[in-house]
Amino acid sequence: MNEMNADMSSQLSNPVTIDDIAKRAKVHPSTVSRTMAADPEKLTPRRRKILEMAREMGYTPNVNAAALRRGASDTIGMLVVSTFLQYPTSSQLSTASFAMRAAAENALRLITDFYNWGTQWTPDADLPIPQIVRERRVGGIIATGTWAQPQFDQILSWKIPACVVGQLKNVPESLCSVGMNIRGGMYEAVQYLAALGHRKIALMIGGPKHIAHVQQQQAFEQATREFNLAGGEQWLIRADIDSPKTARPLAEGYHLTLQLLDRSTDSRPTAIIYGNDTLAIGGLQAAAKRDVDVPSELSIIGTSDTFLAVGSEPQLTSIHEDHHQMMTAALRLVEMQIRNQNIPQRHMLVDCPLIKRQSCAPPAPGTPGS
Repeated sequence: MNEMNADMSSQLSNPVTIDDIAKRAKVHPSTVSRTMAADPEKLTPRRRKILEMAREMGYTPNVNAAALRRGASDTIGMLVVSTFLQYPTSSQLSTASFAMRAAAENALRLITDFYNWGTQWTPDADLPIPQIVRERRVGGIIATGTWAQPQFDQILSWKIPACVVGQLKNVPESLCSVGMNIRGGMYEAVQYLAALGHRKIALMIGGPKHIAHVQQQQAFEQATREFNLAGGEQWLIRADIDSPKTARPLAEGYHLTLQLLDRSTDSRPTAIIYGNDTLAIGGLQAAAKRDVDVPSELSIIGTSDTFLAVGSEPQLTSIHEDHHQMMTAALRLVEMQIRNQNIPQRHMLVDCPLIKRQSCAPPAPGTPGS
């Protein structure tokens, strides 16, 4: 296995070229190029021998090289990867669909590959190479998922134009990235609730494995301190939404919100911010179960601004995540690398504005601590 991966890595860093084949076959490179483009059934014996020689040498055609010669580099790979989940999450599938839309709008071909990079990282670990990269089927890649330093290092080792997408930290300076400014969105949500008069605000998010949840928590705690709001662990609620095998965000939002509403008056929040819209819908159901009116008795804010936000009753105020803009920016960064253009900004954040709807209002008069 180590020898196989070593061979693959060698081919990626030093791929066999048409010039290499031409030198070995003692022909002009244009002869090799025409051989590769011809119908295999119509090749002369001499050119069939050149084709067999190319296969023996491990040559794989680079479809983007031809595209670049035509002045239209239009094939980009989309890697949906995970470091600790067995299957792609719904959010990753959604992100892939946004990438397809952005590619179509920009007249690009997109090849999507869902890939699990595993969990056991050691300095000498055998890191798999995705097929679309190994076969050089694309001229560049955008990769979205969950990250650790070995993945960044491996992507750089491929020596292919690339951009990583998602909630990121510690991205190498030499690697392009696009992420969501989730901190800004969370800060704006807390600021909005504070301006309405709320002083007891709870945050319901997943565990610390996801950098998005870490960023949400950090921004929430910073804002609550700045606006002199109630703070402490009792206002941070952890939902079990990290594993696709066990995650039930709607049920989690429902049961955990019931627990919050069953607290004593002094420790019960007047507003709750949820890490995604599905959790927030569960919160709306819990409020209805306890006959708590939203928004006059409880304000609720979701995150992502999905179709659930506008389809709920009342419609959810939500932190908007513009995945379409994120994927468009990532595709543009890859295209610029393919064309050797100057890139003034290699790391970008897409704004996450708060979309205000019907689920927030000032706390009811006389509410303790409001």
